Amino acid sequence: MKRAAIVALLLSWTTMLLADRIILRDSTEIRAKVIQVTKRGVEYNPGGDKAFDVIPRDQLMKIVYDDGREERFVFDRIRFYDGKVLEGNVVEVDQGSVMFTQKNTAEKTSIPRERIQSISFSDGREIFFQKDGSSATEQEQVQRVPGFHKSIVRIAGVFGFGAPVGAIMDREEDVFQAHLQYLVSTFGLRDYTTSHAFLNYGVDLDLLLPAFEFEQSSVFDFTGIKLGIRGRYIHTMTYSSIYDEHDYGYRYYDSDLFFGRLMTYDLWAVGPVCNFMFSPRSNNFNFMINCYVLYGQTFDATFTAVPTMRDAGVYYERLSYRTKFSAYSIRAGLGPHFVLNRWLPVTIGINATYSMMRMTLNHYLNAYGDVNTASYMHEWGAELSLGLHF
Repeated sequence: MKRAAIVALLLSWTTMLLADRIILRDSTEIRAKVIQVTKRGVEYNPGGDKAFDVIPRDQLMKIVYDDGREERFVFDRIRFYDGKVLEGNVVEVDQGSVMFTQKNTAEKTSIPRERIQSISFSDGREIFFQKDGSSATEQEQVQRVPGFHKSIVRIAGVFGFGAPVGAIMDREEDVFQAHLQYLVSTFGLRDYTTSHAFLNYGVDLDLLLPAFEFEQSSVFDFTGIKLGIRGRYIHTMTYSSIYDEHDYGYRYYDSDLFFGRLMTYDLWAVGPVCNFMFSPRSNNFNFMINCYVLYGQTFDATFTAVPTMRDAGVYYERLSYRTKFSAYSIRAGLGPHFVLNRWLPVTIGINATYSMMRMTLNHYLNAYGDVNTASYMHEWGAELSLGLHF
């Protein structure tokens, strides 16, 4: 019995000694017999009841076979001042040259240091050289952080503002023009003008894919495209005002002669989001161009016609001016965003925005003097966002 146990132990040790070494990018080492290497990854015999297992290629650093051969999956990169890039294995760096084995060859090449701009090692380190090889200096960089390139969730608060235009605003303008003489005769001769504005606030939830990353060839470079799906909830309030244009801009709040809320609505929307990412070598932060398109529907939406004229005393309560409405909306945004990666995973940005809404009033409003219940509205504006990514 003891003899059988010793034999089994010796066989186990022999298997371990003769096994191939699979080294992963996180420095994990697996000792097992490699069956084959494919485009998908490496298949190996894990022992036990399982016939084989697979490690994806993007997790592999290298394989050291039991006969001493070595197969690498992540290579060192030498970047030259003329823009050329070589991939392979840096064997040695001395005062005058760099000994280098090019990818898929075993031949060693000596490269003068004065030709080399930088070396990016497979473990994330980088060495930079001055153009004068005789006085070259080396700077070891902090290992690049994954940051927003690898984030899968972003949640942010949103605050927006702007001006609505469209058929519904034209109807408000028609009522204003029809009663302009009343305003003059009642409140005196002024340069009466009407305007509309909206404010909204809400929250965004982005579900993101890992970025499609690009090779970084300069200190600050375009490094990736990140796609995802955005869900948004916002609450919007639209206001109308009549002001004296002569005073407007000098005493903003005093110049609003008549004021009222035109509509309020909540909206759920969903759609694609895209980020074009620019990064320094450390990836401590990202500058991004953010764009999105969302489609959504309103709920709990209320429309109150001619609020400014009612504030001026033109309309009476017996006229119908309030109704619920439903609408479908397409929204888009484009603008710069800034992301922190190393210290705190914060995103902050500003977007120029546009939205189009197709509205259906629950019933017509005789305050407008017609029976039309269908309308539309465009909203041009800007939004600020502040959030976190994980």
